[in-house]
Amino acid sequence: MSNGKSDVELTPEIAFELLSNPRRRYALAYLSKRGLPMTDRELAEQIAAWEEDKAVSEIDDETAERIQMTLHHNHLPKLHSVGLVKRSERGDGYVLEPTDKVSQVEAELSVGLDGGPTKHYTT
Repeated sequence: MSNGKSDVELTPEIAFELLSNPRRRYALAYLSKRGLPMTDRELAEQIAAWEEDKAVSEIDDETAERIQMTLHHNHLPKLHSVGLVKRSERGDGYVLEPTDKVSQVEAELSVGLDGGPTKHYTT
């Protein structure tokens, strides 16, 4: 499995396209804030908690699995392909961590992780 390094230049167009999706913003923001490797399941549970405005402990398995699948098949490959996320296989999922490239988009994430991500960008 690739280590997340990419020769793809992270142009403003690519960055804004990636960040146009809330789940990708949430994923990058949480990975960046934690700064530690985590499983895709842990990430899915946190995103579900934000989306449903609940505590992580209140997220049911079906919701977490649904979000984990969208991360696995859609969002994480996109983030990985430009070198923002490093992922390695582990059992039935992935271990994820941000790369140094995340610092190039942190200002655009516009999230307040203490209370969860903000829903809208401001100019």
